Amino acid sequence: MRSDKELLLDILEAIGKIERYASKGKEVLFEDDLIQTWIVYHFQIIGEAAKHLSDSLQEEHYFGIDLEQVWDTTNIDLPVLKANVEKILKDLDSGGDRSESFN
Repeated sequence: MRSDKELLLDILEAIGKIERYASKGKEVLFEDDLIQTWIVYHFQIIGEAAKHLSDSLQEEHYFGIDLEQVWDTTNIDLPVLKANVEKILKDLDSGGDRSESFN
């Protein structure tokens, strides 16, 4: 099992990798599938590393949940995701093109 220090270093490294490409701007993120994949992948690394931190470190609230962010994600992002998934499923059922933009 990896130590808290190793996991925190993984988190910090993943943040640096996200920052490297996020600094290119929002427009680049929205246009480049590889950058989107890169950033999402490194967020997954952050989540996995944070999940494996010791209970004592997590209890110190260094990794507390921001309920405002949870609320915003639930009410802003989730409905968009739901609509996109429903449209994709409908298109698949009707033999439509999956490559079209859903935004």
